[in-house]
Amino acid sequence: MNRRLFFGVCGVLIAAGLVACGPIQFVSQVTIRAEKAVSTAKLHKAHIYAKYEYYGAEAFLEQAKHRAGFGDFQTSYRYGVKAEKLANKAVKLTKLRREEESDVGDKSDKARPTPPRP
Repeated sequence: MNRRLFFGVCGVLIAAGLVACGPIQFVSQVTIRAEKAVSTAKLHKAHIYAKYEYYGAEAFLEQAKHRAGFGDFQTSYRYGVKAEKLANKAVKLTKLRREEESDVGDKSDKARPTPPRP
């Protein structure tokens, strides 16, 4: 009897531990890391300089939250990873394009001759 009870309790604890992994990963990935990455991209104005990546990250983040609402935490986690990657890529592209934009502005100012003063 004690042996059955022991194995029964162990089985229940293992099953509960396996079921609980999905929500923990979801909280870590989607509600912390992916949301932080998307908000960082928004602060860098990625919606202007890296539109595809920024709006893709927003869409994946929204889909991750939607899937979590149905209890599909593994799919939600995957969407969260995609959202984080796209948001980080958007930030990198935004920094690069802003740099290029400022370089072009500097070169055009140097290329223009200044008119002589009378």
